[in-house]
Amino acid sequence: MKKWLTLVAVLALVVPASLAARGGWGSDFGHGHRMWSHGDGPPPIADMLAKHLDLDAKQKASVQALADQMFATVKPLHEQLKGLHQDLEKALDANADAVTVGNLAISAHKLRAEAEAAHQEFHENVAKILNPAQKEKLDAMMAHMHHHDGPPDGAADDQ
Repeated sequence: MKKWLTLVAVLALVVPASLAARGGWGSDFGHGHRMWSHGDGPPPIADMLAKHLDLDAKQKASVQALADQMFATVKPLHEQLKGLHQDLEKALDANADAVTVGNLAISAHKLRAEAEAAHQEFHENVAKILNPAQKEKLDAMMAHMHHHDGPPDGAADDQ
């Protein structure tokens, strides 16, 4: 019974990671979305936020700097995560033991948590440069994204 529970727990960690691997950069993040990145270039999030929050030029420049910093932090994490997902697929295909698979899943979970922390820091730093009306709009956008796994209708498609 204990082995069965261990297997179920490992699968609960592994299946989402495996599915995310098939979706590219980690579809469970929602950060592979076009608002965060166009290929390897800098993220266009500053343009989207400038438009939807009515940022002035100084605010937009600050948001772009924060976005560049966040992107520089998150991109290597996503690359590592992509490699871990590939390793996980290989391990699953080779019928690796639960410890090996579990360790890969735990490593992937830690990387996702680091990336989520960087995104949260970005959001908090952006909020610091906004006026109250802009903060309210940003909070509404973030609530929508977390509820619907994406920006408000058309927000990222404006690029």
